Amino acid sequence: MICIPEPKFRRRNRGVATLAISLIILVLFTIISFASNRQTIVEIQASANQYLHTQAFEAAQSGLEAALAALNDKVTVSNFCGTTATFRSSCIKDAGAGFVGANSFNVTLDAQTVPGTSRTTYTYSIANPTASNFKQLRITSIGCADGCSPCAASCPVHSTLTQDVYDDPATFGAVNALNNTQVGGSTTVIGNVVSGNQSTTGGSGSVSGTLVSNDPTYAGDTEAQFFYTFFGDTKANMIAKGTTIAASDPNQAAWDAVTSNNTVSAVIYLSNTSVNITGTSQTIGSPAHPVIIIAAGDFHLTAQVTVYGMVYATTDYQVGAGGSTIHGLQASGRDTSLAGNGAIQYDQSVINNLVGPGLISPSGAGTSSRIMGSWRDF
Repeated sequence: MICIPEPKFRRRNRGVATLAISLIILVLFTIISFASNRQTIVEIQASANQYLHTQAFEAAQSGLEAALAALNDKVTVSNFCGTTATFRSSCIKDAGAGFVGANSFNVTLDAQTVPGTSRTTYTYSIANPTASNFKQLRITSIGCADGCSPCAASCPVHSTLTQDVYDDPATFGAVNALNNTQVGGSTTVIGNVVSGNQSTTGGSGSVSGTLVSNDPTYAGDTEAQFFYTFFGDTKANMIAKGTTIAASDPNQAAWDAVTSNNTVSAVIYLSNTSVNITGTSQTIGSPAHPVIIIAAGDFHLTAQVTVYGMVYATTDYQVGAGGSTIHGLQASGRDTSLAGNGAIQYDQSVINNLVGPGLISPSGAGTSSRIMGSWRDF
């Protein structure tokens, strides 16, 4: 067989084709490599964003928990609420009125940094969605995870959660004592008798409600905390709101001077540490304009006196003969002894007329619990 050599131009063409194919393959691999790298970068960015949004969500969840804890606690929860007042007192009252009496409120907590982090914060607000309905409250919590300050819905990385809660404040008794209560003589109590230690009856004394001993509401409270439960404020602040009477046995003229003949609700501070009211036929306050009487020490009633409002004795509260009557409630920072023939009638309408003007913002020690199905994620 005769072999004819391949022409040179064909060998050159084959080399060019091989080079071209190699370049094409190289370009394709380069494109694939860039695409793969870009995909990896996108996934890393998505993972980072997911991490930040998860942090924001968890921060918002922390805000919900903090708000619920604030509603269920009697201690200061933030600088926004003041250094001595509790959440319900200062925060709610700063919105314009007492907790129960306000028509509406919306309280926002200053942004708080989540413990263990430096750029994750939350802020929450508590409001009542329906005016004058304070049984159902709505917590709105915003969590931020990008260091945005202040934390708000305008921050690039944020999460907003809402949770409705049912708020059930404590119900006070007609008679309340941090330590012991003795209902004796022929005293009539219309309502509950609530004591941190023992509540007992003797003689022909009667109680229409429940005798409550070792009440957990007052467990472990100091006298100052016990006071706060009823008034939602410190004793010093309450005294500053009112008028001081120094007499150990005030008469009707002294009361009238403060209440303008029972036409104005007032806080009355009895600075004498042993007050004993003996003057007969005295009326202090009225159903429409009740009073708050705060005694610096013991408070004794041994005369026919009618009081509309709240009577608080820092130490002991005692009632003897004379037929005194209280419409509202009574509380003592130590012991209560009802040995005469008087009456104490729990009257919520009278208490409401003290809350309305903002004289008191009772915090109580009620409970706030989540309403199932009301959690929302925005």
